[in-house]
Amino acid sequence: MDFSSMVAAINAPTGLWANLINWVHSWVGSYGWTILVLIMLVKLVLSPLDYLIKHSSKKTALVQQKTAPQLAKLRKKYGDNQQMIQQQTQALYKKEGYNVYGSCIVMLVNIVLTMVIFFSLFSGLRQLSSYQAINQYDNLHTTYVESVTASYGTYEDYEVVATKVAKNEALDDSAEQTKWDEAIAEAKAAVQAKWGDVAQNWLWVKNIWVIDGHKSPLPTFSELQKMANNSKIGEYQNYVNRIGDTETNPVPLYEYNQIASGVETQTGTWNGYYLLAVFSVLLSVASQLLNDLSTKNKNKKAQAIVNQANPQSKSMWFMKLLIPVMMAIFVLTTNAAFGIYVVTNSIMSTLIGFATNGIVALVFRKKQAEVNEFLEKEANRIERKMAKGER
Repeated sequence: MDFSSMVAAINAPTGLWANLINWVHSWVGSYGWTILVLIMLVKLVLSPLDYLIKHSSKKTALVQQKTAPQLAKLRKKYGDNQQMIQQQTQALYKKEGYNVYGSCIVMLVNIVLTMVIFFSLFSGLRQLSSYQAINQYDNLHTTYVESVTASYGTYEDYEVVATKVAKNEALDDSAEQTKWDEAIAEAKAAVQAKWGDVAQNWLWVKNIWVIDGHKSPLPTFSELQKMANNSKIGEYQNYVNRIGDTETNPVPLYEYNQIASGVETQTGTWNGYYLLAVFSVLLSVASQLLNDLSTKNKNKKAQAIVNQANPQSKSMWFMKLLIPVMMAIFVLTTNAAFGIYVVTNSIMSTLIGFATNGIVALVFRKKQAEVNEFLEKEANRIERKMAKGER
């Protein structure tokens, strides 16, 4: 019996992200561009929150810059007494009208929202990629079955011979072997022709439901099984498990391997060139550099005082290294569809960040000039004091 007739039609995943992706896909027409367009829309909708965060960060940075000389004196006065330093720092911030907790709430809301979007979309794309990969294979399998049925007259006649081959049993004679080889060759050719219709490519990526790297565009059976298990959707898992149930029927798994082999012969073993991982790292670094530039004081004397008051800021290099590495790991261990999300999100974050930084800089231009003037006077005072000490 044809394996496909034994499997009920599987349902597409549902949920917020699945519905949004399908809605955008209905007028974009490509899942790769659909994900890109959807993330652009989401980032634009959330851009007011990004402005609030940049505004809060700039306000915090100005307070920290202005209080840097006093903080340096506190550290010198109280030494290792961190509790006293903390108390005096809070009192100093309060005097400047700065609410530490208010700033933290804005940042916390952003972090929570970012994590919710990241992991919910990660889960949604896992389900969608599992469904799409199964759907792609099902279409290829239908083509394969139609071809071998045409060669053998009925699928049942083909299945008798296929069972022997799947069990590594010898065929009756050379004529039967020749007929089998010709039927499989024709079926693979039909599958290769069909692949162009079912493949969902995007720019250099041949199939976005597989990683952008050294992988066959059609997942191997073990990869498809992993995708189905990660989706945590029972009907997807059941579909794949039936293929792998060789004790009940060894033919479905044999057919999967033949179809995968046919696709790989046509497409090769490279689904992409790891460019999404490279872009994710470069854009993450660029975004951090842009953020550093927005908070760094361009006045060298003023910035020197800020660095002196906050020596722990030099140790932040580890976090700046960790984030790009984490992004690369996510992209390299998931499908290209999620990689497109990561890269698009980084591009939009960088562009929106650049725009909001410019607006925030204009809003705080007068305040920044006042802080710079204050810090430069303080730097000059310290220089004069040191000069007198040398004499």
